[in-house]
Amino acid sequence: MNPTTRRRPGRARWATAGGVAALLVLAACGRGDPGGDQAAGGGGGGGGGECAASDGPVELTFWSWVPGMDQAVELWNQENPEIQVRVTETPAGNAGTYQNLFNALRADQAPDLSQIEYDSLASFRLQGGLQDISGCDATASAQDDFVDWTHAQASFGEDALFAVPQDTGPMAMIYRTDVFERAGVTEPPATWQEYEDAARQVKQATGADITFFPQGDANWFTGLLWQRGAQLFGTSGDTWTVDVDSPEAQEVAEYW
Repeated sequence: MNPTTRRRPGRARWATAGGVAALLVLAACGRGDPGGDQAAGGGGGGGGGECAASDGPVELTFWSWVPGMDQAVELWNQENPEIQVRVTETPAGNAGTYQNLFNALRADQAPDLSQIEYDSLASFRLQGGLQDISGCDATASAQDDFVDWTHAQASFGEDALFAVPQDTGPMAMIYRTDVFERAGVTEPPATWQEYEDAARQVKQATGADITFFPQGDANWFTGLLWQRGAQLFGTSGDTWTVDVDSPEAQEVAEYW
């Protein structure tokens, strides 16, 4: 599906409010120096970080803000008596967990595992907070179980793996059938042109807005830009590039 503006009709998709998350291994796993090579990637540039088996029972600490994670952990603990996980419920990443993680890394008190969003992984790598777990048999054999782009974001394009993908934050359109029916919209819009037409129809017939544009939610607008194929960030050699006014980005902005 290639959703576009009214000038180039495509398939319409919608956004969820939640962020994209990954489960990662923090430097506390080895209780090493947070600034050392091991914490920064299991040996420098990645590629088969050490994964020696424990010679006895293991207890792992895990920080997470995902609802119901405690139930998943309880099930794990029941089935894996030799590897017990102690989960701590935390606020969402930018609401406090990330700052607490950075503080814990500096104090060498970070949990073994933590929830972290893809767009924040690099920050923790720069702080020496990630372990390369690509050398573990379980992660290597499970690679084909994940969508390629999720696995790539957890490896930073290297022969390494610094996190286990957990969530993809899909975009979907949710609508009220009763409002559509009152407005005479008989089918959910499948293109952005149809969506605009339905919006005008709903407004004229019911006075309601078909949606709202959350100006304070960067994830929402970024998702719309990605749908249109716009790339806000990239690299040119060793330099980061930023492009916020590409023709695709302008097209999305003009539509809304």
